[in-house]
Amino acid sequence: MDFSANPTTEAKGEFAFIVGCPRSGTTLLSEILHGHSAIAVTPETHFVPRFHRQIQEAAKSTCPARWRTALESLTSQPCCSKMGIDPQKFISESKKIARNPGALFRLLLEMYGQKQNVGMVIEKTPRHLRFLPLLRQWFPRARFIHIIRDPRAVANSWKKVPWSSGSLLWDTHTWASMVRFARKFQMRFPRAIHLLHYEDLVKNPRQALNGLCHFLGLPFEPSMLEVRKHQGATFDAVEEPWKRTALMPLSTAPANRWKQELTGPEILAIETVAWRMMSAHGYRIQHPWPRVLLRAPTWWIRLAMKRLQIRRRRHT
Repeated sequence: MDFSANPTTEAKGEFAFIVGCPRSGTTLLSEILHGHSAIAVTPETHFVPRFHRQIQEAAKSTCPARWRTALESLTSQPCCSKMGIDPQKFISESKKIARNPGALFRLLLEMYGQKQNVGMVIEKTPRHLRFLPLLRQWFPRARFIHIIRDPRAVANSWKKVPWSSGSLLWDTHTWASMVRFARKFQMRFPRAIHLLHYEDLVKNPRQALNGLCHFLGLPFEPSMLEVRKHQGATFDAVEEPWKRTALMPLSTAPANRWKQELTGPEILAIETVAWRMMSAHGYRIQHPWPRVLLRAPTWWIRLAMKRLQIRRRRHT
């Protein structure tokens, strides 16, 4: 497959990945980028957390049926049908490549790119942020886009989705740990990853997207800003109603909604847990520093207790 032979694009690499803490604007960014004539953005594949280990173990097995089962398990996923991947063709093409997870993931994205007739495929699974080193190993030329959002807005948004942990502290800790992980990766590979603030995207979209397109090696296209015309190209609004706001006109309102909806104690709790990463990324603390630091031990004890509860739940 000569996926890179498309003469209509000036893209530097064949693939890119959108990552970030959930509820940080990854879906909005996906819808915007999908509007570019040279880009196709995938639905969330969750490839690494769901299939990496299964495919790796099947590849090592001497039982041919186990490898076939792994391929059928992958191609039966909703993301493959949404991408228009023909299961039999995928299995047939897989016989021509190496038996490893990275090669299969590449094949999946290549087939999607060919079907969409574009020069760059962008995979979007927010939690792939945890696997950036592995993805870079599989795709050495890939570009990574990390979109970050104020943790107070993220935690406030998580309160409204069905898959929230139910703990404001734990959700904030998740944001801080994911942002910290991405920051370490960026320090190692500064040219491979582009940091995009959600607030910049909704406030100055043209400027933010100009910088992002330059990073991807593509020209900016005004059609990217016409999100409504894409009509949920990268997700199903019926299955995931909490993502419907990604289809609305760009607005700064969601970025500031936490100021009206979070209570003072909730804001203090978030700032106490996330203040280090907030400061590192330019998010101002609302409460006085002495108050935040004095409350830190209490919140970290509560966070440790929550972590213990989650571990116990997993083992029962």
